[in-house]
Amino acid sequence: MAEKKTKLKVLTSTDGIEGVLSTKYADIFTINYLPDNIKAHDKEDIKASIREFGFVEPIGINMRTGHDIFGNGRLECLREMFDIGEDVPFGIVEKWFGSNGNEVEQRLVGDKRKWFAPIVHGLDIDPSREAILAARLNKSSERGGIDPARAIKFLKNLVATNPDAFTLTGYAESEIEHIRRLAKFNADVQELRTPDGGNKEEEKDAETSEQLLKRLQRKWKVKKGDLWQLGQQMLRCADASEPFAYNSARLVFTSPPYDSQRSYELKDIDWTSMMDKVTETMFGLAGDPADIIINLGPVYENGRVKWYWNDWLAHCYEKQRYDYGFYVWDKLRGAAGETHGRLARSHEFFFHFKVGKGAANKWIETSEEGRLRGPKEWSVRRPDGSMKQGLNSLDTLGQSHKVPDSVVRLYPELARGLHTQGHPAVFPVALP
Repeated sequence: MAEKKTKLKVLTSTDGIEGVLSTKYADIFTINYLPDNIKAHDKEDIKASIREFGFVEPIGINMRTGHDIFGNGRLECLREMFDIGEDVPFGIVEKWFGSNGNEVEQRLVGDKRKWFAPIVHGLDIDPSREAILAARLNKSSERGGIDPARAIKFLKNLVATNPDAFTLTGYAESEIEHIRRLAKFNADVQELRTPDGGNKEEEKDAETSEQLLKRLQRKWKVKKGDLWQLGQQMLRCADASEPFAYNSARLVFTSPPYDSQRSYELKDIDWTSMMDKVTETMFGLAGDPADIIINLGPVYENGRVKWYWNDWLAHCYEKQRYDYGFYVWDKLRGAAGETHGRLARSHEFFFHFKVGKGAANKWIETSEEGRLRGPKEWSVRRPDGSMKQGLNSLDTLGQSHKVPDSVVRLYPELARGLHTQGHPAVFPVALP
């Protein structure tokens, strides 16, 4: 429904009103970056936008500290554009100053130019909370995302009517198909939730697995064997329980259903049989060396812990495929709901299988203290109870990165809201 257009009404005066924000202009080299800013920036994209449309979004300055709460990336881009002598963008004020520091109207040799950018004036934030506010603003923007249905309509129309203008949006034509599929996915999920007042669950109960497969293929227009190129990655539609020889993957990662908790519309699942086939597929994908990681979660049944993976592991051992490592995923928040006297579940497990030999990658950055620390004494107890002591090897000191811990500390995928849009266990892409 189109929103009715209204005439803009503004206050003619804000004198005497507390908490009023205003726009002023500040020398870009007198604005301080936020020390604890966590946001990364695509500077080339930001510069392209500034050159095309100007500097249209003021920088937010905390008046207590002078720190840039929002706009650090744009400020950095402005400084770089200034340093290489680019033309003054729309929204930026350029002024010239003489050797005495006073502004001049007639420029002379030796005068210096300065750029002044619009800032939001009046932000009065406790210094201990400014980095928190900056992180919150960034996170809120990420969570908002885009409305795929509106986006695909707007972008496709723009491509058809004004291709030159489309390139200015920052989107690539290759992204349109992804947005289209996402819009279709959301629409289909909504249809399943509210199917014209009917009950599609009853219809599904009468379907065989083969009928279900055909219905879903018609619905999603995807079939086994389809392959998509996503940048440098490839996505293949396949059945994980069917052998697929690739023999080149360095990392193979999967998160199958935990025991038989979810059928995913496939009725009853023989979990051990399914995992036997999945394991064969994973080893068929793996190269040498390779790491195979399987994510499984705890299950409770009849008042006790159910070690549902024991039979599957026994089958792995029969083929001399041994669980090389066993790790914990700390999800940093307990699951909601009734616990029946247990602690709130906030962990899952990783089973690590290894093909060939190879050291673990050191990709966790060490602390400054760790890099500067000297040799450290250590001691371990021998099997007979006596103690063995020594010093850290000198070649391990001062390293910039270390091996990750055996406890992976990471929130589950919640930011994009997909866990409420048709899949109960959306996998966090940062986990592998």
